[in-house]
This record gives sequence, C-alpha cells and structure tokens, in this order.
Amino acid sequence: MNIIEKTRYNFNLQQIRDEVKFYTEKYPQQQLGLTHSSDAETPEERLNESTGSSVYGSLKKDTDFVIFNKDFNGTLLQTMFETLSDEYKVCRFRIMTMSGPSTYYAHSDISQRLHYAVETNKDCIFLFPEIKQQLFIPQDGFVYQVDTRHRHTFVNASKATRIHLLLSLFP
Repeated sequence: MNIIEKTRYNFNLQQIRDEVKFYTEKYPQQQLGLTHSSDAETPEERLNESTGSSVYGSLKKDTDFVIFNKDFNGTLLQTMFETLSDEYKVCRFRIMTMSGPSTYYAHSDISQRLHYAVETNKDCIFLFPEIKQQLFIPQDGFVYQVDTRHRHTFVNASKATRIHLLLSLFP
C-alpha cells in the first residue's frame, strides 16, 4: 500500500459538510467524538472522551471507542460509520478541526487511519520526514486510507480552517 490510498468509498460531500457545520457550530471545539466507549454515561462523555482530552479517555486506547454516538443517529455520519464498518474494523471516529496556520508534533500512530476531507486546501499537507513525502488529501467525497504508522506530522499552512473526519482502524 502507498502511504495514502484512495478507497472506493464516496459520500455526498455537501451533505457531510452541512452536517459537520451544524455540529461544529453547536459544539465549537477542536474535536468531536462520534464514537465512545461502553462506560460513557453522559452526553458530554459521549461527545468528548474519544477526543484525546486529558479529562476524558486519557487511559483508553482507540479500540475502546467502538460505540457510535447516538446523538448523531440518522445522519450521513452514521451511514458512513456503518458502511465503512462493513469492510474495515473501525474505531475512534472524530470530527477534527485545525485552524491555520498550525501544525501537529511529529508522531507515529499504532494503526492506520481513514480520512475524509470536509474542508481543506492545497496548503494543508501531511509530512512524512523519514520517507521524505509530502501528501495532500483532496475534498472530493472519497475516503482515503493513510498509513500513519509512519512518523508524520500535519501542517495547515493557510489561514483557513481544515476539517477532516478521522476513523482509526484496529491495529
């Protein structure tokens, strides 16, 4: 597999964009959890524990977040999760926003990820320093599989906000 590979899955970009816009305006935070663990009890826990917050889920793994958040039932986001679950063993599904300009620290994940670009531009790029690759995921309605087990960072070198849907795969 290449570092980034386009899958056969395509979802209606405008409908996804509308749903994501609704939820990111309702919950203005950098990440929104679309999945949660079995011990999340409150709406706040269901929404936040899989986001990597130090308050929620700090001792949990991606694979603990396999229950789709019922607050998003009936959406295309739910359809996406269920459709991708038929082929992939998915967990930890999030809406991730990244204001620009900014960057993440370089790291390696324990598993691959599925990415769906909701809002992006050519100045939003993955950098894989060890293999000397710079890659871009377009907002074309397709889901992309990314081998984030390779050390990488992500850079939003624009002034616009980048929004991706991100699904972790079981290792």
